[in-house]
Amino acid sequence: MKGGFVMSDDSHGVEHLGTNYVRLLAFIQKVGIDEIHYIDADGVRKDSRFPSAGWSSIRVADLAQLKFWTNVQ
Repeated sequence: MKGGFVMSDDSHGVEHLGTNYVRLLAFIQKVGIDEIHYIDADGVRKDSRFPSAGWSSIRVADLAQLKFWTNVQ
């Protein structure tokens, strides 16, 4: 499909924010996603329709090393 994968939180209220993050990294790795894309004002990829928003990417192997994941419960 050649599309990029962007993580999102589909919560319907503040009490549900991040509910499934504890399973998210394992899922991303299991399905073979190699790279995650995210909004970054200083990102190198720009879209002329959204001049103040850029896009950056991080490899899943590098994402998995972030301290964030040791704090997810």
